[in-house]
Amino acid sequence: MIQQKGVLQIESVGKERWARSGGHTYNWSQKTSLVTETYGQSVSVSAPPGAYQLAGFTRQLTKHFSLNGGLRFGLNSSAPTIGATFGSTVARREPTGSVMESG
Repeated sequence: MIQQKGVLQIESVGKERWARSGGHTYNWSQKTSLVTETYGQSVSVSAPPGAYQLAGFTRQLTKHFSLNGGLRFGLNSSAPTIGATFGSTVARREPTGSVMESG
């Protein structure tokens, strides 16, 4: 069964700088998810200014480790045509039951 989660995030960082995003997560199984996101930004350290569409995945390999990857497509002339992303997440469970993550 596919579960959907949606999010809309708006961040204003002054008159000249802005960021907008919206996305969904589709959970295929308990360990595998597909992530889609549309976003735009004027200033960022991770990507040039522009509008983008991201399609990615997350695969949990163990209780504490998952892999993430995807493709990012530029939607306007100021954004690069295509970009790839790959990463990992390591989680450590605290005695209180909360989870700390780093990626």
